Amino acid sequence: MKTRCRLILVAAATLFAGLAGAQVAGSAGGGPLACAATQTPGPLRRDGVSELLPDYVVTCTGGKAMASGAAIPTVTFTVGLSTSVTSRILVSPYISEAMLLIDEPGTYPAIPAPVPGYGPAAAQNVCSSYVRGAGPGGCVQYAFTSASGVPIASSSPNTLTPPANIFLGMVSENQVIFSGIPILPPVTAGIERVFRIANIRGNVSELGYGVIFTTEVLESVAIDPAYALPLTYPVQLAGFFQDEVNPVVRTADGVGFLDPRGGAILNPFSQGPARLALLQFAEGFASAFKTRVAPAGSESGYVLPGQGRFPEHDPGLADFGTRLKAEFHNIPEGVRVFVSVTNLAANAASPTIPQPPAASTASYAALVAGEDAPYVNGLPPVVSPTGSVNAQATALAEIPIVNGAGSAVWEVLNADPAAIETLSFGVWASPGANGYAALGTGAVEMSFAPTTLFGDPYSTQASASLPVPRFIYSFEPRPILTVGPSTCQYAVTSNGLDYFGVAAAGDTRMVTVTTAPQCSWSATSDAAWLRFTGNTSGSGPGTVGYSVDANPSSGLREGLIWVAGQSVYVQQLGTAAPAIAPRGIVDPWNYTPGVAAGAWVSIYGSNLASVTQDWQPQPGAKLPTTLGGVTVSIDGIVAPLQHVSPYLINALVPAGVHEGQVEVIVSNNNLSSAPIGVTSTRYLPAIYSLPAPSYPRYYVTAVDPSTGQYLGNVTADRRVARAVRPGDTIDLYAIGLGPTTPAFPTDTFFSDAYTVSSPFQVVLGPSRIVPVFAQLIGPGLYQVRITVPLDMPAGDQPIWIDFGTIESAQGVYLTVQQ
Repeated sequence: MKTRCRLILVAAATLFAGLAGAQVAGSAGGGPLACAATQTPGPLRRDGVSELLPDYVVTCTGGKAMASGAAIPTVTFTVGLSTSVTSRILVSPYISEAMLLIDEPGTYPAIPAPVPGYGPAAAQNVCSSYVRGAGPGGCVQYAFTSASGVPIASSSPNTLTPPANIFLGMVSENQVIFSGIPILPPVTAGIERVFRIANIRGNVSELGYGVIFTTEVLESVAIDPAYALPLTYPVQLAGFFQDEVNPVVRTADGVGFLDPRGGAILNPFSQGPARLALLQFAEGFASAFKTRVAPAGSESGYVLPGQGRFPEHDPGLADFGTRLKAEFHNIPEGVRVFVSVTNLAANAASPTIPQPPAASTASYAALVAGEDAPYVNGLPPVVSPTGSVNAQATALAEIPIVNGAGSAVWEVLNADPAAIETLSFGVWASPGANGYAALGTGAVEMSFAPTTLFGDPYSTQASASLPVPRFIYSFEPRPILTVGPSTCQYAVTSNGLDYFGVAAAGDTRMVTVTTAPQCSWSATSDAAWLRFTGNTSGSGPGTVGYSVDANPSSGLREGLIWVAGQSVYVQQLGTAAPAIAPRGIVDPWNYTPGVAAGAWVSIYGSNLASVTQDWQPQPGAKLPTTLGGVTVSIDGIVAPLQHVSPYLINALVPAGVHEGQVEVIVSNNNLSSAPIGVTSTRYLPAIYSLPAPSYPRYYVTAVDPSTGQYLGNVTADRRVARAVRPGDTIDLYAIGLGPTTPAFPTDTFFSDAYTVSSPFQVVLGPSRIVPVFAQLIGPGLYQVRITVPLDMPAGDQPIWIDFGTIESAQGVYLTVQQ
């Protein structure tokens, strides 16, 4: 993955997976109204910007009967995600395809309907009053009782008329709001009322690459007024991210890996397309590859076809299936590139695969006109072959190469959601029509498509015009072909760029090329604002100078400089003010939202800084409150800063911050963010822990105070010497443990010890442990010594800090062995 994308949902559950009964026989009924939420989590694609989340289902029983003809009271459902909502906008500016369905309309006979024409047997009827819902002035509904005694709704107070049973949601950052949802208690024993929330899409890449490092996406529902619909288990795990694809460049025979130094060697005098390579896209998990529409594993959600009021898009329908992109860069002048028009069974000698029947789960992908090329009359924009090889058994299409660059995009048209699949595509090349091919090395990048810029707030939020699905681009280039000597190896470096590759207007930088004297190279760029200031080609060691134009826009922009098949990444911030991300103020270890005096917090967002800079603390010296032109104000008090970068700030909450609601403002070179309200508490406890590599949980690394050895889980932390044992005395490290005696300073770099004032317990597995001691040993850093009980069971034991009213995050474990 690209280093600039260093910081964490796939298959959404099938449309009717786990359907709860709607007005059907249930396990409970009668009594007071009671509702419970359920959701079936699944793996989600790390790079996904518009990932479809599993349906969130609320099932209700009991309640009191309403008088016939009485208006049904309504509530507001507010769905909250731990990331931004990216469901498609249907009606500007915020009415979306996210929908709430009452009693599973249109699913009969798959789900029985005790009342004919109602519940699952009802036609799908969208409420056209998007803002009011079934509230006053909207799609008002009235209570009736069926012949069997089951309460049913009507759109008329006098006669039974089918009411609206689908409501569209309004998107606001990380929330979807469903207003005016009618609450008709099911009353009758054994009958359930079901509210299904579908077509919620989330920006997983926000979690995976720069907002909050976590492995989970949480979805919750709040009801207003809460007493009208008592809801248990409102917070659900919607899914957890995984790497969706492993791209590999193999030799054309599919046996080995292509030479990482220069790819395949192209003879500049060869006749006709020569086999170069096999591009393989291997799923990271089953169903990472999705078709546009299918019974399972598709990019689409709950589709409402033929909704004439939305001429641009049927609600819930994706624009296309998963698309796989190969971007070619730095292709030497005169070289022609060809690709297979379908995936190939084994290698570049394999014949073209015919498309399987629509219901087949055989793997199949076809070359399409572009990464965001639309369907035409319901059909994918498949590219026709322009030639063939292997005795005309393998159909090829030439990829236009302009200024050394071109791209091929294939769409998944058939897939098996239950299997981990690999799709392979052949690549061929030949000299130009006049037999000419310049010396040099070309590269390829492979990713899902279409892609968008990391950090671009427009393309990573809910939109009416951007395609669904879409992804963050996050893969490294690798050489695919060389015209010239096969022994050439290249090393390319750039001076002056920080970790994120941020460049400022007017910068003059240099790319250094290291290679043997006989090896040729050339430089190109895909960004006009990166201007070469000297030679752009040569042989042997050399340099390429470039300058950076001013960015006239408010948004981030990215560019690449290509030299000898390798790339230098450059990005430039816009002139926009800093923007703090929704839910972007959290503790830096367990990612609990909020602040507390004396606690470290991480602030995530965009344009937070123009450079990347860390503090350089000196013992006894004042802590810096300005880094790289950045300051942070919390409750009106300037905070000490440990790290600033375009997307992340680490700050120490000043001691004077009061408890309650406070405002946080980030200022970057005289531009300030909008104030963000956040809750300040007395404590914001978090135990030092690291995420497990393959599962959504965190593991504590402790220290043996007698030996200095690290103790914990070696899978999560390679520094660990062993697991903790019963009877061990260990030191935990924590933040956010609150006041000390005497009071600690938050403006000075100190190494004294300050005793924690408030008593607390460490909960470890079945035991509650009173610390031997707990003290502040440096700015914001606490040391907590405990003794592990002798009867502590072996295994991963949950651990947290409990102050009685406030606890540290769940999902944190300490590994114990006997």
